[in-house]
Amino acid sequence: MSGGHLDILGLVPESECLAAQLIARHAETLEGAAEVIAAQARWLRSGTAEDWALARRSVDAVTGPPHHLQALDRGIGNGVCVLRDGHDAMAWLVDDDLVGLEDGSDYSPKRHASPWEVNTEGERALRAFLASGTFVHGLRLGVHEGSARFHGALQDHDLCELVTHLVLAVQNPDNAEVPVVERFPALRGLSCLARELPVLLASRAPALRSLTVADPVDLETLDRALARAPALTHLALRCTGFSEAFVRDLLRRPFLARLRGLELWDRRREGGFPLAAWRAHEASTQHLVYVGLAEWSLPERDRPAFARRPGAFLIRSDRRDVVALDADTSGWTYRMF
Repeated sequence: MSGGHLDILGLVPESECLAAQLIARHAETLEGAAEVIAAQARWLRSGTAEDWALARRSVDAVTGPPHHLQALDRGIGNGVCVLRDGHDAMAWLVDDDLVGLEDGSDYSPKRHASPWEVNTEGERALRAFLASGTFVHGLRLGVHEGSARFHGALQDHDLCELVTHLVLAVQNPDNAEVPVVERFPALRGLSCLARELPVLLASRAPALRSLTVADPVDLETLDRALARAPALTHLALRCTGFSEAFVRDLLRRPFLARLRGLELWDRRREGGFPLAAWRAHEASTQHLVYVGLAEWSLPERDRPAFARRPGAFLIRSDRRDVVALDADTSGWTYRMF
């Protein structure tokens, strides 16, 4: 199933298939899902205008919320989910967000210093998986407390290089992170809160190709981080509001020239994206294979003009438009995590 060549964003080694291709193969029983994901994956491989148009038509043919995509999380709960097709195999693991739950866990303030103490199911699942000797090309971690426990389990088996993607959704303040390269030297995709960025990318991360940053981030911090990730091709910023000054400054940054894809996901829903600032410096984005904006961040009258740009995504709230892209950048689809 391997494509035999790099995808257009340079996200995967030549020896691997796209994660989206595996997901599409295992979504064949889900009405509409396989076609949407497979079409997007074909465009990620080829980058042709024809495949772009096919991908757009497939997603536009989905009527109503794509509830079928929820089934992609089957098996992702408290264990390791492995998808394989021939010699291609990838694994996903997400730990439970016990810290965010008021009940439904074993946490008791009388017996535990904090909820973090009992948030161990993900670690146990990972240790069981590693002990089984199951072969996969890579492991994608989605964690709610930090990576230390998972790194310890992988280190015990000398398999730290197995981790290709890491999503740090919440950080235990007593369990500080270290530069990602020290724990996961082969990491290709990182998603984190902006405040963790200076630590996570304090050292050079030569394998990192995709970075997703949530919450406000100042561009000087981003500059320093990206200087330590020379292979980065995909940048996604997910914030509550983008000011005109921020967008102008972003589009003037030298690091933009080496990106292939850029996403600006505005959590506000008032159509407040500073499109005038974008248009004033749009020439600096012409080399990008794709650009993505949250659909609601643009007024309806401005959406058609933006969408006519080749490789332009107006991303809906369920992210159906970029499900394949998400799978091979952050490592997870919206419905998987």
